[in-house]
Amino acid sequence: MNEDINGQDTSKVPPLPHVTTNILPLSSIIHFHTQEAYKQFTTAIDNLAADQSNDVKRKKQFLELIISLRHDFVKLYTLVKWCSNSADVSKLIDLLNWLRQLEFSYDQLLYTMNTEFGNSQFNYGTKLPNSDLITSLQVLYKQRPQLASYGYLRTDNDVVSSEKILEVLKELNLVLTIRFALMNDVELPPRFNNNYEIKDGKCFITIPNEYQLVITTISQTSPFYLIDFKFLFGINQETLSISHNSYTKLPPKSYKKLEKIVNTVFNTSTSTSLTEVYELLHKYSMSFKLYLIAKQIKELMVNSKWRNNIDLNYSIGRNSLILNYWSSHYLSKNYKSFIELGIDRNYNLNYRWFKNGQYQQTDMTEIFIQSQPEDNEEVIIDDDDDEGNDDHPHDLNVDVMLNVIVNKHAELLMSSVFERLAGLLSPEEISQVNSHQLLVKLSHNKSTIFAINPLTGYFYFIDPITIQQAITKKINTAPSTSSKFISEDDLINNIIDQIIQLRLLVYTKEINNKLLTSQWINNDIITLSETELSKLGNSGKCQFYRVKKWPSSWFLINSINGINNSVAWYVARIKSIKGEWKIQWKNKISHDSELNYGFFSGLATICSNMIIDHMIIEELQTKHIKYFKVDADKERKVLAKFGIKEKPSVEGTIYQSLIMIYNDELLPINNSSTSLFLQIQLLSDHKMNLTLFGNLRNLSIIQEDYSQLNLTIIEENFEFKDTVNLSTATMTERNLLSKLFNNLNQFNKLIKILDQLNNNHIQIVSNTINDITINIDGNNLTILLPEESTMCIQLTTTTENSQLRLILEYLNRYLHTTNTSSVIGIIKYLQTINPILNAITTINKLVNKQTFRLSNGLSRLNFDVTLNTLNSIQFIFHISSSTNSKKIIKDKITVNISFKNNKFDKQKRNLVKISLRDNLIDKNLKFKKLFELIFKSINDLEQTKKNDTSVALFKLNYDFLISGNILEELLERIGNSFISYLQLEKS
Repeated sequence: MNEDINGQDTSKVPPLPHVTTNILPLSSIIHFHTQEAYKQFTTAIDNLAADQSNDVKRKKQFLELIISLRHDFVKLYTLVKWCSNSADVSKLIDLLNWLRQLEFSYDQLLYTMNTEFGNSQFNYGTKLPNSDLITSLQVLYKQRPQLASYGYLRTDNDVVSSEKILEVLKELNLVLTIRFALMNDVELPPRFNNNYEIKDGKCFITIPNEYQLVITTISQTSPFYLIDFKFLFGINQETLSISHNSYTKLPPKSYKKLEKIVNTVFNTSTSTSLTEVYELLHKYSMSFKLYLIAKQIKELMVNSKWRNNIDLNYSIGRNSLILNYWSSHYLSKNYKSFIELGIDRNYNLNYRWFKNGQYQQTDMTEIFIQSQPEDNEEVIIDDDDDEGNDDHPHDLNVDVMLNVIVNKHAELLMSSVFERLAGLLSPEEISQVNSHQLLVKLSHNKSTIFAINPLTGYFYFIDPITIQQAITKKINTAPSTSSKFISEDDLINNIIDQIIQLRLLVYTKEINNKLLTSQWINNDIITLSETELSKLGNSGKCQFYRVKKWPSSWFLINSINGINNSVAWYVARIKSIKGEWKIQWKNKISHDSELNYGFFSGLATICSNMIIDHMIIEELQTKHIKYFKVDADKERKVLAKFGIKEKPSVEGTIYQSLIMIYNDELLPINNSSTSLFLQIQLLSDHKMNLTLFGNLRNLSIIQEDYSQLNLTIIEENFEFKDTVNLSTATMTERNLLSKLFNNLNQFNKLIKILDQLNNNHIQIVSNTINDITINIDGNNLTILLPEESTMCIQLTTTTENSQLRLILEYLNRYLHTTNTSSVIGIIKYLQTINPILNAITTINKLVNKQTFRLSNGLSRLNFDVTLNTLNSIQFIFHISSSTNSKKIIKDKITVNISFKNNKFDKQKRNLVKISLRDNLIDKNLKFKKLFELIFKSINDLEQTKKNDTSVALFKLNYDFLISGNILEELLERIGNSFISYLQLEKS
């Protein structure tokens, strides 16, 4: 039963394709609706429970939800019922889908046949037969429709003879010749006029270096038809250049498209058809040549030296391409420098050069001609109107063209760099090796070749050292500018700055190596501010050095100008003040232009001399001593004026200078001269001899050995000598002259004090360089001279008198406060107070000898002295007595002694005031007899000295003014009065 009505077996019929697209299982639909109904019920119950509106409204909302869900389930029930016959329904769906696909296939077949046959030039007007029953019957019985042939179908009887073919070709040649001969300039393009050839019934039009066009016609009035076309250039696979000695045929598909377009132009335009075709094919030829150039560039980007150095911006159909060279260099990166090849308004292939942010207006044809290689490769794209080279066409080589452009760009850049450097450096320091290389002199002994790589645009040094590699990296790194665009001027400025920096670094390193070899120590901690650098007057790089034995704040400054490699040397004292380095003193070192071994070997000596001179001069300024530095060639003449012979140099002296010092209270003028001299000698063993010398006269000094002061006195000249070890670590900056001037100060005070003593006729027992011993009324007093100028003289004695020692302590305090070297006033004071001291000794002896005692054995009379000030002395007498209750009563009687000056006294004598006024109290009335004895003794003394004019004694109630020559006797009388009073009491 598997046979159809025609008796064919239906078991071989393929099954219908089953459709599963957009078909869901019924279980999935039921599951989805069940879940959705449950979700809506749950949400509604939650919302109604939270709703506080009236009950009717909530019931109505719940009813609406139930009705909506009921509608959905009714639809679902219907769907379930319909699916009970799902097998039959599925077959109907599969059949419907198969019939629609079959209909689509027939429609697509008809469309394809119409495209293939209906658009052919030999089938104009043809069409597929109508799809009617008659045509279907013809196809059924005769396997094809019966169509009219219109005479195009060849039969076996139609044979064209050779004569007929030749005749037709000759007629076509004649027709073509006549038609081309009758055309004017508008109808026949100028480039077609002399470049066509008619033969074999065809017209061969050859445009040199572009294309060859073959056309024909069938009559005098019929249009032209395209027979053949080919390009007269192509890719040379060996050189990958565009060769004009070969041709390129179009692929069949491309040719059919071109044939259709050209024939359309011939059919639509009659008079200007050839001109339009020329313009069309000329543009087509240029576009194809541009395409081949782009293809050639892409090959270069993959398999040549230009890989990663060029970028191409081109898409098929565009009229131009942009070739970005130096694509990795920041100057040209992202199409900042490129060559633009394109079709101009005349549809000729042309180029433009873009660099430095603008198109170049210079005619680059001359550049290409000058750079044309010897093998006559075409390195430029000339206009195709140039017919002079038609007989000898050249290859169009993009590689060569790129070489010319990048070499020219590199040459322009290097030329600009050379011009800028030539304006800064001398001709001996900069020269051109070739268009891409410069010879730069970095220092006196080093040169380098600075070059540019035309392939990449990067600059480099030939055989670079480490510093040059770092500078190369900076040169090839984009400089920081205010604008985003980096111009060639910015590049050149950066190169100039870096080359100057390189010269500076190399020259600095050379000098640094020479200094380190000479045992200089580099200090890279110091950084000077712009203000401090301006003090040096040099904008170059500064480096700081020092010698190991130098004081910590002294440095040698080396300042180098990178432009002309000029070097300035300074000796300076630099200190850190509040975290900032400050130049406190500087002095420039004069030197010859050549920095040879002799200069560096003696540099430490020169610097040390300048430092020593400055330290000594600064110490003189600190001591407020006026000075004048004597020139070396005038030393002998200056010394001769003061009658001093020139001092010979000590063996090993490497530097010597002489400073004349103004004698302002350094030594008494009457004992010396107005000027002294300080000689400085720097020795090779890091020691310095200092000699202070001058005239010496009118000395009243006991001659002895002054080696302790390093003092030598020869005839009328003196010399103080001192040796300073400059290598000691403890040497400070302001103590070089301390010992020398301390000795001078000690010597000065010795002379002054001796002069004072001699002028005042004070007996000098002995003198040394450290002390002077004098005699004052039988007491030896020693004047100690200070060892340093900041110290003062001191007084001492070997006497065991406690009062004298106390007085000397007060006097030493006074000397320390005033820092005076005048001792005459002090000596006169001691002479004045000596009678008081003698009286104290005498009274002490009297009191100690008295035998008046109390019942308990204690002495009735005690004596004490109180020294309030140097001008106030108190004699205190204590009288003890006992009562019946055995209580001891102590009474005090005071005698105040002070010094007064009577301005009315013609002799200007210093008087002594003795006062008893403090005893006028009630409790002392019982000592009336004592006071009577005191006053009686004073009256007796007055009567005794009545005729002595040198004695002065004035009574002022309870005060007495007396002269010093009777002071001791008067005080002794007062002491005896106390003894007499006790005797009267006992009797």
